[in-house]
Amino acid sequence: MDLLKKDVGIKETLEIIKMLNEVSYTMGRVFKDGTIGAGDLGELIALSSKFNVFIDGISGASKSVEEMQNLSTDEISQLIRALFECVKKFNKGKE
Repeated sequence: MDLLKKDVGIKETLEIIKMLNEVSYTMGRVFKDGTIGAGDLGELIALSSKFNVFIDGISGASKSVEEMQNLSTDEISQLIRALFECVKKFNKGKE
C-alpha cells in the first residue's frame, strides 16, 4: 500500500450515484407493473428533464476509478448511504 497516495475525494463517484438516483425512481415507476410499455413513455420523457445530472455523472466517470483506490472510512460511509438512497428511490417509485 502506498501511504503517499493523494486523497482525490469522491466527487465524481457521488455524481455517478446522483445520476443513478434520478434513474432509480423512474425505473421503479416503469417496472411497477412488471412490464415496460407505451404507457411508460411519459416517465422516460420526464427523466430527460434531468439531463444536466446525467452530464455531470458521465463527464467525470473516468475519474471515479482513481477515487475508488484510496477511500477513507468516511467516504465509504458516504457512498453506502448514497447507494441506499438509490434503492429507496427505486422502491418509492414502485409504490
